[in-house]
Amino acid sequence: MEEELTAEYLYERGLAYHNKGSYDLAIEYYTEALRIEPDDHDILYNRGLAYAEKGDLDRASKDFTAARSINPDLYKTLSNRGSAKIEPDTYETLFNRGITYYNKGDYDRAIEGYTANLKVKSDDQKAQNNRGIAHTDISNHDLAIDDYNATLRIKPDDYNALYNRGNAYAGIGNYDRAIEDYTEALRIKPNDHDALCSRGNAYCNKGDYDHAIEDYTAILKIKPDDRDTLCSRGSAYYKKGDYDRRAIEDFNATLGNQSIEYIEIGDYDQAIEDFEAVLRIDPNNTIARDELRKIRALKR
Repeated sequence: MEEELTAEYLYERGLAYHNKGSYDLAIEYYTEALRIEPDDHDILYNRGLAYAEKGDLDRASKDFTAARSINPDLYKTLSNRGSAKIEPDTYETLFNRGITYYNKGDYDRAIEGYTANLKVKSDDQKAQNNRGIAHTDISNHDLAIDDYNATLRIKPDDYNALYNRGNAYAGIGNYDRAIEDYTEALRIKPNDHDALCSRGNAYCNKGDYDHAIEDYTAILKIKPDDRDTLCSRGSAYYKKGDYDRRAIEDFNATLGNQSIEYIEIGDYDQAIEDFEAVLRIDPNNTIARDELRKIRALKR
């Protein structure tokens, strides 16, 4: 390649090879163009796409990150110079890149992957929803809500978007809006465990213990031995001021059953700790007192 060639010429040659599926040659031309114009975000973006087509997601990620650092609005609008034609399987490549980074706990790179996916396929509800989840996990709740809103404009009855938007609203302490979304999600999936549990937690956080108890009870009708829900309902009864019976029954159930499991695996110290916790709540609990005596005997 001759030195006098312009970055624009090299970029156009890269696009031509890219659109023909010659990704190695495309990358070569993009790289030569970047030697002349190292801060050209369009070239960086398209070289990233070429790397993604080849399955080189680490290099693709570096180019996407560099392009976005130069132009934070890159994925909202590319320049009129154009970009490479995106093959259908690139959608899946970019989407899977987002999933891979998300599963590694690299939420920033996951967001980049889903954002790139949405640039080439703007109506991809899964990518929109997954990007919202990644935003939620790093407490970018407002951006997460924007993503769920976009999904719900396309599909108003999308359960996942409603449920996840509820989680984002809960994350910023807007429990009323969270409850509205969980309620809509339950209209689509009645008696859904996650939505009932999250709505119960939202009610509890805003001090509406009666409605929280109703949701936890609905879960326990379906899954009576749900330890976490028993503990949550016991906590709601306790906060409500119902110390004497119902809170104790729920704490007994969750701590007692858990303690039996500890005994079975020989973890006597943890079992003792749990039964002592029961007795702190209910000092007259004869079952807990007897079990505690037996465990201490076994431990000798």
